[in-house]
Formats: sequence, structure tokens, C-alpha cells
Amino acid sequence: MLENMNYPVNQQLLHKAETIKATNEKLNSQNINKKKIQLTEPALNIMHTLASVKKIKQGDYSDFQTATAQPKKSLAQGLLRRNPIPEIKGEQFNRKLDPFFYKECIYYLNNYGSHVANIAFYLKHSSMKEVLMYCYDNLVDKDIFTECVYMECLKKDRVDEMLKAMADIDSTLNMWTEYVVHTCRVLETSRRLEALYALQCGTGQQARAAATCGVLFCRAVPRARPPHHALAARLPRLHAALHHLGQCVPTAAPHHHHHHHHRQNEQISLQFYMDKHGIDTLMTTISRQIELTNYLVKCEASGQLTNKVLYQIIPVQGSNVEPDGNEYKPLTLFGSYSDKLRLVGAVLGTGQSVEAGFELAFKIIREHKLDSMIIYKPVATYLVKTDRFMEVKTLAKCIRQSKETAANLMSDQVLEAGVSAVVLLCESRGQLYDEQAELLIADIHSVTTKISCYLTCKNVSSAYILAARNDRPNDLRRVLHEAERLGNDHVRNACLKRLTSKNVL
Repeated sequence: MLENMNYPVNQQLLHKAETIKATNEKLNSQNINKKKIQLTEPALNIMHTLASVKKIKQGDYSDFQTATAQPKKSLAQGLLRRNPIPEIKGEQFNRKLDPFFYKECIYYLNNYGSHVANIAFYLKHSSMKEVLMYCYDNLVDKDIFTECVYMECLKKDRVDEMLKAMADIDSTLNMWTEYVVHTCRVLETSRRLEALYALQCGTGQQARAAATCGVLFCRAVPRARPPHHALAARLPRLHAALHHLGQCVPTAAPHHHHHHHHRQNEQISLQFYMDKHGIDTLMTTISRQIELTNYLVKCEASGQLTNKVLYQIIPVQGSNVEPDGNEYKPLTLFGSYSDKLRLVGAVLGTGQSVEAGFELAFKIIREHKLDSMIIYKPVATYLVKTDRFMEVKTLAKCIRQSKETAANLMSDQVLEAGVSAVVLLCESRGQLYDEQAELLIADIHSVTTKISCYLTCKNVSSAYILAARNDRPNDLRRVLHEAERLGNDHVRNACLKRLTSKNVL
């Protein structure tokens, strides 16, 4: 009510009223006989009214120009005003309270007001510094601060003003740690990520700001839009994350940093500390994601990569179907192990060529310690299914040249997977597969693997020649069993003769 009555108080009248009040108190204290003396309190409203009449008589209408009228006043409020005046609209509603009314409001709020009411008053009529110090000095609850200070500032675009006032009071921001961290948690829980990021940037939380950039980058995308085109539009988020991580000061022992001193037993830190290895690893992953997104955008543009293909190349148990819904979360290197497997599979299987994507794929496999054979063999099968069986030879060659541990064995296994896929595909189409299979078998180094491939192709003659030439009894037994199954007596008898002569049957 006092706020609504706000008008400029005549300081001369205020001084006169104080004098009358002081005189009354003096008379009362000097009343020795304790006779009842009728003392009157100065009636400020009446004195103002008389003063206003006097001014009008002298042609001074300044009171009318500076006074504020509020709509829909109660009758009592109307009578308490000096004069009923026409409604005034616009900026005058937000005019600063007269010091007299301000002091009166503070008096009543301090004695009877809640924290919520006090904060609302200070936000409206005081500086941001007073708002913050009121919260700090009165140990205002974190939830109240978030809801009544931060959220109000967010609505009215005053967050920068709030952060500046915080820094002006404590340039380290340490005394505001509890409030800032709690507000960040509330924003994160309610998924107000843009506001969270702005607050983290404004309070110098470099590591957490980088993490929020990652979350913003990985948000769900509309189903109608190609996922990697959507991610490409968000790449500035990852560049910002790299910048934030570049600003982080690495530390080996975060508990050695005594950066909160304002309250005893304070454990919460405004900063999230990372060692140099952690920062470097994260920066490498972000850089690789930028490279990966740029590569897969081209695959999408060529029509080779679709969301359906992404989920089909690498079969992962229990999750081979693309997600339903109008929106879905795109696969990134920040996701699960199976997400990374699928992405590497897409790099190798949907690019312009296997060779073009192998270097990127190999870097991701190495950096994220992925099981490469879970990727290479399904990719070989996919290449055959999409009528690119010659690319299986390229994949095997790239693996061999990568100098990875057991690269030769892995290369042979990839070619073997390719041969199996060729046989299945050609059989389903009623086609001959010997020629295609032979092209892949020719690149295999291991004799045993070559024999296995010939057996897959039901070519027991070639399998026998290879086993006999290399004097391999175990492989001869395998050929014998397959020849018996196929009813090939010529190869069966040759195997029996060979094994008998060696006394190993």
C-alpha cells in the first residue's frame, strides 16, 4: 500500500513534522505532574494538501506533473492521497520511490516481510547489489535465490546486471558459489540449456560450459532432417567447447585449491577441475567429432548414408532398429560403445571409398579402444551386399598396412567374411560365385584360412591341393569330411590315400 501511495514528499514539511514530533516528545518527558497533555501527531497528508493548495494559488503545478496515479485504487487509498488526479500511464509507474516511502517500506518489510517479499521489493526499488547482499547476509535459501532473484532477472533480461553486481562485490565470485551452483543444477534439471550455458560463461565455469556445449550439440533432431546435416549446423558449439577447454587450468590435485573461504565447511566448488590428460582426451574427442561430422555429411549428401543404414551395418545385439518418434538423438562419439561402433562402420561403409575413410575410422578405433573386428567383418559383409565386393580387398589391404597388432590375421579374417558373404549373396540370386570368391581368396595369406574359404565355396579340389602341397594333415581331414558330405569320391579317395601314407588318419 505504501508503494502505491508513492509521491514526492516535500522535504520542508517532513522537517517541520519531525520538529513537531520532537517537541511533543520533549513536552511529554518534562511533564512532572503527569497531567494528561493532549499531543497531536503531525498529519502529513493534510499538511501536503494545504501546501499543494498554496502552490496552486501561486500558479505552481509541479506536484501534479511529478505525482503518480495508479489505476483501481481503494476508496481509503484515494482519501489518503493529497489530491485525486487523472491517471498517468507509461514510465512513471516504475518511477523510483521517494526516500520517505522507501524507508517506511523497508521498516515494515524488515519487521513483517518474508524473504520473497523483501527480494521482490529490492529488485524493484533498489540496486542489484542490495538484492544480493540481502540474500547473502540473511542466508536466504538457495531455492528462493534461484526462483526470486535469478529467474526474475532472466525474465527481465537482467542476468548480466546480476553477474556484474556479484563480481563487483567479490571478483572471485567465491561467496556466491552455493547460489550459482544450485541455480545451474536447477537449469540443467529443467533442460534450460541456453540459460545454463550463459550462466556458466558469465561465472567463468570453463569446463562445465564445455560440457554444456557438448549437450547442446547432441540434442535430439527432427526425424525429417538428416542427422549429420543437423549436427553440422551445430559445429560452432564444439568449436566453443574447444575454446572453453583451452581456458581450463589443468590440475593434479583439485583439493589443494583453497578457493572458498566465506563460510565454514564449504565444500562446493564453482569450478570443475580436470588434469591435463583429461583435458587433452576431451579435446581430441571433440576435434574428432568435428572431423567425423564433416565426413558423414558428405556421405549423407551422396545418398549412401541414411539413418536406416547407420543401424544396419554393425549388428549390435538387442538394438538394431532405428529409434521411433518425431525426434531422436543422433549418434555421436560422446555416446555409448555401440554408438561408436556404428559410426565407424558408417565411415568405412558409406564413404566414397573404404580408403577415403579408413584413416578417420582407424583413429576413432584407436582413441576409443574399440574392438576393430566387431567393425571390420560386418563392414565387409555390407560391402558385398551393396555390390562392392572389390572394396573388401581394399579394406583388407588398409588393415594390413595399418601395422595394427595381428594386422595380417585380421586382414585374412575380413577377406574370409567377404567370401562367406559373396557365397550367400550369389546363392540367393542363383548366380555363380567362384570368380568373385577367388579374387578375395587370392589376397589371403594364411593357408588354413584359404582352405576354409575354398570349403565355404564347396571347392574341395582347390582345398585339397592347398592342404596337400603344404603338408597339413588337420586341414586334409577337414577337406575329407567336406568331400564325403558333398559326395566327391575323387577328392575323398585322394585325402584318404594321403593321410594313410602319412600314418595320420
